[in-house]
Amino acid sequence: MKTLLLTGATGLLGSNLLTHLLKEDFNIYAVKRPGSDTRLCPQSNQITWITTDNLSVKFLTDLECPIDYIVHAAGLVSYQQKDKEKLFQVNHQFTKKLAGEALKLNVKKFLLVSSISAIGKKADSPLITEDTPWDETQFSSNYGRSKRASENAVKELGEKGLPWIIINPSVIIGPARPDQSSARLIGYVADKKPFYTEGLLNYVDVDDVSGIIIKALKSDFIHHQWILNGGTVTYKHFFTKVAEYLNTKPPKYKIPKAGVMAGAFLENLYSKITGKRSTLSMETAKMAGNSSIYSADKLKSELETQFTPLTDSIKKAVDTMKINGLLKTIFFLASLVDFSV
Repeated sequence: MKTLLLTGATGLLGSNLLTHLLKEDFNIYAVKRPGSDTRLCPQSNQITWITTDNLSVKFLTDLECPIDYIVHAAGLVSYQQKDKEKLFQVNHQFTKKLAGEALKLNVKKFLLVSSISAIGKKADSPLITEDTPWDETQFSSNYGRSKRASENAVKELGEKGLPWIIINPSVIIGPARPDQSSARLIGYVADKKPFYTEGLLNYVDVDDVSGIIIKALKSDFIHHQWILNGGTVTYKHFFTKVAEYLNTKPPKYKIPKAGVMAGAFLENLYSKITGKRSTLSMETAKMAGNSSIYSADKLKSELETQFTPLTDSIKKAVDTMKINGLLKTIFFLASLVDFSV
C-alpha cells in the first residue's frame, strides 16, 4: 500500500480528494489546522490526522511510514493588500520548505495544487494556455504572484531531482463551507442578492480535479503542468443555474466594472477610517469583467480527461451542502470577482 501526505485536507478539494484516495487504497497522512471543520471528510482508519498551526514542516520527520507521494493542496487565498506578506509566507515560503523536505525524503512525486491565477494573461487574446508568458505587471494579483512564486520554487527543486507535477485549477465547484471558494458564490444566490458582475467564470468540478490528481500520480509524467478547466460561462449564466437548484430568483442587475471600482474605492476608504477589513479590495475590482478563457487542451490530450457538465457540478454541490447543513446564506460581494482571475 502506497503512503501519501495531503495538506489542506479539510478544504473543498482536500476533503473530496480523501474520498477518492481511499478508493485507491492509499495509506494517508492528512494535515489540518486546529479547529478545522471535518464534516465533509471521510472517516477511515487509513487516514492519520496531523494537526499543525504553524508553517513548520517538522511533522514530516515524525511520521512512522515513509512517504511515497505528497499532494500540497493547502494555501491562502486573499486579495487584500494587507495580506501580501502572509500570502507569500503561506503560499511561497511554506511550499518551498515542504518541497525541499520532499526532495530529501526522495518521494516518488510532489504534486502542487496551484491556481489559474498563476498563469500568464494577454491583453490581445482571451485564450490562455500553460505557455502564455507571465507578465507580473499585467493582470496579476498578490495572490497570483505568491502562487507563481511557489511554482518557481518547486521547479527549481526539480532541477535538483524533485519529481514534481503542477496543476492549475480554475474555480472548483463542489460542496464546501459557506466561506470557502465557490460555496461563496452559491451562498450569494441563496441570499437572494440582486446584483451580478460582468465577466466570465472559468470552472471545474471537484471530482474531476481529484480524479486528475490520482491519474497524474499514477502516470509516468513528471515535470509537467496542466490547466484544469471544465468550461467557461458568464457569471449571469452561473447564477441562473444555481438559482434553479435553489428554487429562488437569480441576481438580475448587472454592475459595470466602473461601479465595482467605485464600490472598492469607498470600501477601502471606509476600511482606512475605521480599521475594519474591507469586503471588496481594489485588487479584485481591477479584475472584475475578466474575459479570459483557460484552455485545458493539453490536459485532455495527455491524460485523456473528460469534464463534468456545469449543471451536474452545481446539483452535486448544492445537494451535499444541504445534507451537511452548509448551505447558509452569506453576503460577500468580493466573491463576485475573486474567482474571475
